[in-house]
Amino acid sequence: MPRRFKGLIETVINDPKRPWRANATPVAARNDANCVLEALLAEYGLDAAAGALKKQGLKGDYQYIIEPLHAEAVARRLQRR
Repeated sequence: MPRRFKGLIETVINDPKRPWRANATPVAARNDANCVLEALLAEYGLDAAAGALKKQGLKGDYQYIIEPLHAEAVARRLQRR
């Protein structure tokens, strides 16, 4: 299935008009974007992620990727406590 849009993170990072550029490098922005994903998955869980994908109009079965992402996010959260 071809992608309709460029990846969200890369679209934001590569846009020279974005205000974040004054505060971070592209590498830092990618790392921070991954932290945002990690926190959201750990906080809201698998069902919310699957529901969000459905609401976004994505028609695949994304369990193959959201399950391990969620497990890793929860494990990292527990390590930080």
